[in-house]
Amino acid sequence: MFAHLGTSRSARTRTAPHRVARGVAGALAIAAIVGGATAAGLALFSGLSGESEPTLDPDLVAVAVLDNRTGDAALDPIGRQTAARITEAVHRHGVAEVGGADRATAAAEEDEGLEGPEGVAALARGSRAGIVIHGSYYVVGDSLQFQLQITDASKGELISALRPVMAPRDRPGAALEQLQERTLGALAAALDYRDGDLNFPTQPPSLEAYRLYWQGSDARWRFEMEEALGFFRQAGAMDATWISPLLYESMTLGNMARFAEEDSVLQVAAGRREHMSEPEDLMFQHLVSLNADGDKTVGLQRARRLAAIEPLLGLRWGYWTALYAHRPQEGLELLARVDTTSPRFRRLEAEYWRLSSTMHHLLGQHEEELNAARDGRARFPDHMHLLNGQLLALAALGRTAEAEALLDTVLALPATGLGDGYVVPHLRALFTAAELRTHGFKDAARRIGQRALQWLDSRPPDWKQEHPGWYATSRAAFLYELGRWEEARDAYDRLAVQPDYWDFGLPLASETGILVSLASTSARLGDVERARVIDAEFARRIDEALAASSERDAHRPLLGRARIAAVLGQPEQAVRLLADALRMSPNKGISVLFGHRERDFESLHDYPPFQQLMKPRG
Repeated sequence: MFAHLGTSRSARTRTAPHRVARGVAGALAIAAIVGGATAAGLALFSGLSGESEPTLDPDLVAVAVLDNRTGDAALDPIGRQTAARITEAVHRHGVAEVGGADRATAAAEEDEGLEGPEGVAALARGSRAGIVIHGSYYVVGDSLQFQLQITDASKGELISALRPVMAPRDRPGAALEQLQERTLGALAAALDYRDGDLNFPTQPPSLEAYRLYWQGSDARWRFEMEEALGFFRQAGAMDATWISPLLYESMTLGNMARFAEEDSVLQVAAGRREHMSEPEDLMFQHLVSLNADGDKTVGLQRARRLAAIEPLLGLRWGYWTALYAHRPQEGLELLARVDTTSPRFRRLEAEYWRLSSTMHHLLGQHEEELNAARDGRARFPDHMHLLNGQLLALAALGRTAEAEALLDTVLALPATGLGDGYVVPHLRALFTAAELRTHGFKDAARRIGQRALQWLDSRPPDWKQEHPGWYATSRAAFLYELGRWEEARDAYDRLAVQPDYWDFGLPLASETGILVSLASTSARLGDVERARVIDAEFARRIDEALAASSERDAHRPLLGRARIAAVLGQPEQAVRLLADALRMSPNKGISVLFGHRERDFESLHDYPPFQQLMKPRG
């Protein structure tokens, strides 16, 4: 059993230990019941012998004898042998539980000889298994072709169809290892697809590749992006026809702002489109359109099309794209369509509440934002994104005492997850102080800023030595937020000559953020010429990025130039640059979220063109 199935699968084992004890014997009995079938028309249980519909256990799997479609009865044993080997492999690798033999045998006696949907139904009824693996084999020239499917028997839905496997007719055993590997991988994918993660029905090349793929997925959920990249690359290297690891490698590189590498991976995927399933192809087109479409309109269209095929996956892409496009109202509408009763919703639940909170914030609906964050925290009390949402809502509402009390909880948490600024406790305090200041609660903003700075300075010496860049950039950011301009300028001066401190994946701690803050503090202290020199350097970098057709690489220096122009008292120039930056930003909604509380834009808050630029698009 592998890591990402551990929690849910181990819980199932504890609730039904008798099934595991008789696993192999029960599985082999099930495999001997009935021929394979297609998935169509499995509305099979009501009205049989006047009995009520049996309850199927969604955690149990049964394997049907493969249906012999060769026309040669001498090949009949192959179907039984193949089913037995697959069943034994499912049990041995711990991918799923197998049903009891007694009920399966009774079904065999009652419904012997049934084929097609009725046969699959008999197998499910007798074993109470909610998942059935079934299939057929055919003669193709001098070879046998095996085709397997995985069906959700309770719904009558085909959830995975494996690519055909070929073997010489006189040596059919040559296909067994490949059939086992592909079936194990596909079954793991099918169970995960149904149970939690947004992996659409696909055909992993092997169980080992699938394990690597989901280790990458787990690492990505933990924001361990370098580790995730390694797993996705290993999984993809096992089979060039399996596209999912390649797509997730591309998305991970985009999350890391490694845009040139992201584009390169998408180019590789473009050469393999003939191997893509329909959902994979839509996801590929969606990623390409997100990168090329400044206002994300095409990306939203792709997400809607994907939702028609795979609702939860499509809706998830849709509400994220709505955030990227700064269309929070549409994002909320898509969130409202998510089936929160689905077992597949479990892993997305924290994200669901987090995005709900963010969309309401962008709309200025701060009571609703607070309710969404609180509802999420009731389920995930220590989830840092949801803590952030609650803090920002309280700050925007001016409920300063509650915000400061909640910060006690935040600052008591360990300073972990330093690769993601949303996770670090003292940065939560920084965002809260900025939000309070933006909404006019300047005394409370100053108190929180000073308190967080004290917290930062009180870190043990070994923490500061282990994270020197984080300590130095965060301290400079707090000095800037507090308006301690001379101290902030000196701090940014020191950072500007230490390039190892520059790239931390955060606007406030990147090279651009450091140099912009240095320019802004210099201008505020009367050194306008220095601000103009840095502005000219950013203009040069923007030209280089645009010449290389890399607009996404240009959006950060554009934001920086907008900040400098605002501090220099050039509102028209600031808004023009900001508009260009937002158009090129890979995540317009988050850029607006940071921009509306950016200290350098305070002079623009009453400027109608700036207000218009900050307004949601839908």
